[in-house]
Amino acid sequence: MRRRARKNARIERKRREYGRDPDLSRHIRRPILAGTLSPRGPSNVHYDPQDTSELTRSSFSVGIGSPGFLADMVAAGKEYASDLSRYPYTLHDALAAHYMSLRGMAALEPKLLDDLLRGHGVRGQIFAAWFAALAPHRSYRQPLLEALEPPHKQHALHLALQAIDELDGAAATESSLALAEIRASLLALPQPAAQFRRVPTPQQLQRMDVERERIAAIYRSDGAEAARDSIEGTIFAYYRLDHRQWRRLGCPSLERYLGEIAAD
Repeated sequence: MRRRARKNARIERKRREYGRDPDLSRHIRRPILAGTLSPRGPSNVHYDPQDTSELTRSSFSVGIGSPGFLADMVAAGKEYASDLSRYPYTLHDALAAHYMSLRGMAALEPKLLDDLLRGHGVRGQIFAAWFAALAPHRSYRQPLLEALEPPHKQHALHLALQAIDELDGAAATESSLALAEIRASLLALPQPAAQFRRVPTPQQLQRMDVERERIAAIYRSDGAEAARDSIEGTIFAYYRLDHRQWRRLGCPSLERYLGEIAAD
């Protein structure tokens, strides 16, 4: 009861400040990029976390890189090899780990690795290490070692470091041989394009602050419908799009998005 009373009191305060639609007021006032503009969240990321978090939306995070995980992927790749070869036109539930791995492997580069390691918690770190194991590069070693704490029980981390060592001639292990088989099966597939929005520049953040204040003022004076109408064609609107909405629009850059809205 007390919790409900506190919640109702918060809603009432929002109504007094912004009118009759506290949900819209929340969107007007909230940080545009959850986790990047909040003082409690990570800073200095390169890509919109709404987009990069799509790479970590998987049920496999706990066991990624373990011997059992590798064995299951190898077995599924062999059993459903015909379905796998028809990607992306044919998809099979048993190959979900392959599709997840392919997306991350194809997208990985130093800036994305850094974002996953520092901007998505332990889950992001595990996926970062797994993608680095599939697409190893010598430059990935130090970021992995610095970000992953503690390093023990991190199957994906050990695989990534082993894969990097093998670039310099280290002997393969049983797990790295299984990993190489998985990697080869994925490299044979069409590589999906990596599509992420860049985070706003300081100048764009300042402009969004001005837009938020303007929208809030319209909301207070003219109501929710007028405020919603005023959002269109703003930088604020661009970064309010979730990843799927942005993809449905064709993954436009900010400049293209604003230009298309202005042209309509």
